[in-house]
Amino acid sequence: MMLKYVLTEQPVGEYLLCGLAAIEDDRTLDELTDISIDRSLVRHMAETLTRCEVSIVHFREVVEDLLAQI
Repeated sequence: MMLKYVLTEQPVGEYLLCGLAAIEDDRTLDELTDISIDRSLVRHMAETLTRCEVSIVHFREVVEDLLAQI
């Protein structure tokens, strides 16, 4: 029963808009769909959030903080 964060993609015109989904036991607990068109940036965020075991309670706040550092 581990929380993991995964990259999501949604086509918007000629771009793929990348987001993050918080998944636990094959259930989506929360999702941010419009983070960036930079796939590698969002993939790195997903890996970092999962590796650091960020609580779902802090998910949105941590993503906001990460984006503020760019």
